[in-house]
Amino acid sequence: MKASGTIDLYQPVRPGPVTFSLLIIFGVIWALVVLGVLDLSTPDLLLQAQEVWSGNPSSLLLSAFVHAEWYHFVLNAVGLLFFGGLAEKSLGSTRTALIFVVSAAYGNTLSLLLSPDPTIPSLGASGGMMGLLGAHVTAQILVHPKPRSLFSHRGNRVTSMALIGLLVIEALALAVPPLQSRINHAAHFGGLIGGVALAALMVPVQPKMKSMGILLKTVISIALLETALYGAYPVASPTFNETLAYKALDEANYQTATKLALQALRLEKNRPGSALILAESQEAAGELDDAEFQLRQAEKFSLNGSVTVRLAEFLHKHEREGAQEAFTTAEEQLIAQIKALGSETSQLAALARAQLKNNLAWLYASCDRQLQDGRSLAQNALRTLRSDPATLGTLGVIEYKLDDFELAAEHLDEAVNLHVSPRYRAHDLYYLSMALTRCHRLEEARRALDSAIAIDPLAPHRSDAENVVNSQNREAQS
Repeated sequence: MKASGTIDLYQPVRPGPVTFSLLIIFGVIWALVVLGVLDLSTPDLLLQAQEVWSGNPSSLLLSAFVHAEWYHFVLNAVGLLFFGGLAEKSLGSTRTALIFVVSAAYGNTLSLLLSPDPTIPSLGASGGMMGLLGAHVTAQILVHPKPRSLFSHRGNRVTSMALIGLLVIEALALAVPPLQSRINHAAHFGGLIGGVALAALMVPVQPKMKSMGILLKTVISIALLETALYGAYPVASPTFNETLAYKALDEANYQTATKLALQALRLEKNRPGSALILAESQEAAGELDDAEFQLRQAEKFSLNGSVTVRLAEFLHKHEREGAQEAFTTAEEQLIAQIKALGSETSQLAALARAQLKNNLAWLYASCDRQLQDGRSLAQNALRTLRSDPATLGTLGVIEYKLDDFELAAEHLDEAVNLHVSPRYRAHDLYYLSMALTRCHRLEEARRALDSAIAIDPLAPHRSDAENVVNSQNREAQS
């Protein structure tokens, strides 16, 4: 005989209308991504801190319906089929839909507040799925007349084992460095908390479970209040400060970027992103020793090779000790990361591979090494990234250094028109002014140089551009 308030998992749990609808939505979106109809570089489809904190919160929910790799889609689909079916049977369709949506958004919000690197995007339904699991288990606890039988009844025992198994997997993933940057643990735990909280507030408590219900609801209410206060005053979050610092840096507002990066580091030490922002600001101010120190600090704790590329570029440009070693390390890291992606065919893998190739191309360009190889890499990356301003800029700089000035001017001009970041636009404007000068288009070159100076007067390439443009103008006048 089945115990009151439980679901026998040895009997088929068929997906209800909400679970079935979510599965169809997941499948359609995944198919559109695989076919290339949906572009994962679209800001709304990926959870990105800077987009959300800049006033575009749609990705908090939309990213929960998007999957890139087939195994990510399959795992979440199976999880939804199992836990969604359970939640819908124990809580009803309306509550299940609400719990999935709120848990996914809550998990993503917690992810943004706790992320060690706000530049890394995220996607997937795992937060919402964990919310459904947490809600079902909570509902079973609150309606069960005998808490001890929660684990003795065979159906609930399977559910409890599933929950414990997921928590063990999360713990193991946290202990494996390669998985730390690929799994959004904060979104998973945030979704679980959201599901538990909603179920605790929704489900009526049985008389014999009244004390348990009151205790659980009190704990949940306190947790929700603390989260609400944390969200209302996100200045307490190092990730929030670092995201705003990146935004200030993009706008070439170095003073504000420095203040925000320092605030992030005060809240949490060893944040590579904040150290990198400080280095950029210090280089602009001519404080090269401090900038190198921060770059080396960032390199110690960075989860990817982009910081090493920036360090190699910095050491080469300023002719500092260790430039060759930094270049070799960065090159080896990028080549290894490209090889690690192998022949994965998902759109997300293709985008990651193209971005890594562009990073390698930029390493060659910024360090004046293997420029022909760099050109081939940038052209290859551009086939996947299409009209990506960063890749167009890389290609333009390489072409300038290869004395192909007409093509350089064409690609740099296209990059300038596509850039969202004022600072990167200024960077490419400086190179564009030099390419136009070499093409003897002096008036256009002067306009490009003046525009770059107006955006970012402290950019490291300003002096190079001014020397090229001014010397050519003097020759023309003489």
